[in-house]
Amino acid sequence: MDYLQVDLGLPHQASLDPCAWCKCNKSDTPFNDFRENAKWNTVRRSPADHIADPVTNHLIMTIPGVNFFCFHLDSLHVLDLGVTSHAIGNLLWEICVDHLPGNRAVALATLNKQIAEIYIELNVPKSKWIPALTYKHFNATASTYPNLKHMKGRRIREFVPVALKLAQEFCADDDHTQHRLEVFKSLDTLYNCMIPQG
Repeated sequence: MDYLQVDLGLPHQASLDPCAWCKCNKSDTPFNDFRENAKWNTVRRSPADHIADPVTNHLIMTIPGVNFFCFHLDSLHVLDLGVTSHAIGNLLWEICVDHLPGNRAVALATLNKQIAEIYIELNVPKSKWIPALTYKHFNATASTYPNLKHMKGRRIREFVPVALKLAQEFCADDDHTQHRLEVFKSLDTLYNCMIPQG
């Protein structure tokens, strides 16, 4: 991701106009509006838009035939180590802080036990389990958000069915946990489309 934003100068999450595919922004066309009728859905950038107003002035764009659509985002960094690791980190943090009784150590021990039980229920070989979690794996600090860290992308990807079970188990009749559950249903569906099981 650093290569795309630092070296190539492509838009990124901290840009005022963070998307190269559409004209979303951080003001009147918010990039983080995920409703079906979100305004950014109506302001997609066409190939002609990319020619008239390139998203980067990098020298590579002067090569005949090279345009924005030649750049590809890889699922390892964008999904496994990006969206998925953040979603899982937030889920684990919320379970320990908001849902499980006891102090942090007791909550973490309970969570690790539940994760092992889900792995067994899903018939996942022990060689594919993530290691027993410590708070260093997903802890938020004053300057960071919860994020599943110190794991290979493959392990994070393979943890999604377990995370889905946890999201189901800790889902209540409120918008937040219902939305959280939908996030993990969507991630599970996406990974099943990308990497069919069986």
